[in-house]
Amino acid sequence: MEARRPKTDYLSKFGNDVLYRMCQERPKHELKGDVFSKIWLIGSSYSASLKRGANQDNPLEKVTDAMTSINNQNQNRVDCLIQSVSRINCLTTENIHISLAAHSKFLSILSEVIDLNRRSFASKYLHFHAPQAFFIFDSVVNKNIRSQLKEWGVHQNSFRISDNIKEFDETYSSYCLRAIYYRDEIMRKPDATPREVDRALYGY
Repeated sequence: MEARRPKTDYLSKFGNDVLYRMCQERPKHELKGDVFSKIWLIGSSYSASLKRGANQDNPLEKVTDAMTSINNQNQNRVDCLIQSVSRINCLTTENIHISLAAHSKFLSILSEVIDLNRRSFASKYLHFHAPQAFFIFDSVVNKNIRSQLKEWGVHQNSFRISDNIKEFDETYSSYCLRAIYYRDEIMRKPDATPREVDRALYGY
């Protein structure tokens, strides 16, 4: 049995490249216009708009304000999170806690101003700023990976949350552990990027 291959990736490649280039050219979170545009474009392109299900007015503006705020050391909080994963070239079980910590702290920033859990948006937004350091998560891919691992006879208990990552978002942590296993054992490409794993699972 081979890992499933995407059917539509070639259709979205240019759009993804535009998002990667946008975040590469405007990586910081100082100018509200830049940040608002990144939130809007990534969220809308990846079915993770912060407007969806929001019970408050102007959620994008409120998140923009939160993401451009600074910490006690006069540093932008989101920039610090992205900097914290800058040395990750390949996600492994040894370094995944660094990625999960940044994702969890980013969720905390979002939760200051917007309701509902936004783990999908958080994974996608962070991924485009640090493509090697974050797996892309949504409910469809999570369902697909569970289904494929089941077909391969992989027991779900193989992905228990270890003590060093228990404090982070459990759903995203579990997905990342499955994604690493899928990449290494099913794709048999331990150097595959998070984007390549996403392609194999979903064909985005």
